[in-house]
Amino acid sequence: SSQNVHPWGSRNHIIQFAGHFIELIGAGDAAAASAAPYFADRLLAYLAQREGMAMLALTSTDAAADAIAFAKAGVGAAPVFSFSRTGTGAEDTAREVAFDLAFAASTLLSAASFFTCHHRHPENFWAATQQAHPNGICALCSVIMIAADPADHAEFLSTVTGQREMLATSFGLDLQLDAAHLEVMSQPAWRFASGLTAVAEPARFVGLRLVVPNLPSLAARLGLEHIPFAWHGHRLVIAPEAAFGLALLFEAA
Repeated sequence: SSQNVHPWGSRNHIIQFAGHFIELIGAGDAAAASAAPYFADRLLAYLAQREGMAMLALTSTDAAADAIAFAKAGVGAAPVFSFSRTGTGAEDTAREVAFDLAFAASTLLSAASFFTCHHRHPENFWAATQQAHPNGICALCSVIMIAADPADHAEFLSTVTGQREMLATSFGLDLQLDAAHLEVMSQPAWRFASGLTAVAEPARFVGLRLVVPNLPSLAARLGLEHIPFAWHGHRLVIAPEAAFGLALLFEAA
């Protein structure tokens, strides 16, 4: 995708799927900006320590109501923040996109940020043409966190996602988020799922599970592009060292 610039200086690329997206953000000139102090400060604080996934955005239809609910629950982190920027629509046309963000925070999650996002011009943001990818990836099915004790975060995650029911197993927690899941795994569970090890503290996002129609074809493509990967059971795994700090776990559709 083309590069976008936030009003406060950071820069991004959007990788779209049907109903959700991955946002690649670089600090850009954010260090000198004051237009989005909480958003920019959280991003810069994360990048000062590591690369990887700093934030999870959740779908919203009313950010103001979300902020009120977060405040009542004791997890509100900042006032609603609204901004707009120029995005790239079909056939590279310039279109305005605008967002309202409501932030939530947990004292137990210093390295993971959460906010809800209301798209005020969704027709200018979502584009089917941007959801077809040459590498065949067709969906993001899960965001994975790691924590020493996943149960410690159940109450906060229930509040911020609005999910009152979640699957709790020996692996950890599993919350349904629209078309995708949020999984919170213990260190042993993460090792079992990915074949990778990770430092459990502080609790943070460590990986994404993505769906492709044909794993051998993806493996061949990665080989041609000299991107290191490993097979782990029925999954193809790219380690965080080769993916800017975030593990990528690919599964067959």
